[in-house]
Amino acid sequence: LFIGQIVQSINKSNHLIILYMQREELTKTIKTLVKNQICFEVTPDLWKDLKGKSAYNSLVRQQVPEGLHGVYIWTNKLNDEVLYVGMAGKVKTDGHWGNHCVQQRLLASRGKDPVTAKDIQTSDYIRQVMDNYKIDALEIQVLELKEGQLPSYAEAVMLNYYYQQSRCLPILNKAF
Repeated sequence: LFIGQIVQSINKSNHLIILYMQREELTKTIKTLVKNQICFEVTPDLWKDLKGKSAYNSLVRQQVPEGLHGVYIWTNKLNDEVLYVGMAGKVKTDGHWGNHCVQQRLLASRGKDPVTAKDIQTSDYIRQVMDNYKIDALEIQVLELKEGQLPSYAEAVMLNYYYQQSRCLPILNKAF
């Protein structure tokens, strides 16, 4: 079962089509930009006890080196469906990197809770996504880019390809 966008097809049989894209198809669009990749899995048992948030944060710190700039993709491991494409690392006018790297992005706030106005941490957000969409394993793939490649460009290439193929964004990307 795929989570992706459902659209009405305009064909003779008038079938519903589920639009989704698998990670491998998407990552091929930037393969010449990639230096290294890291993949790790997040499962619901990470939150079995009260230390779930810190267990997620520890997992990210173990898997993703500090200071790494690049793009990352969240997929449903069951079917490799792309759920989210993000990036971390901006270059300033003088050519130096800003201090927001992939590790920090995967640990940072995802915005404010509309009810409580408190920050929603990524660990809580991922747990909620996994619960809401009945995901047994979420895979996070981090793509470290070659020297001189911009994460915002790599993210744009992937999201543009996704959009050109499906006329929508991955289900968890709110806008681009």
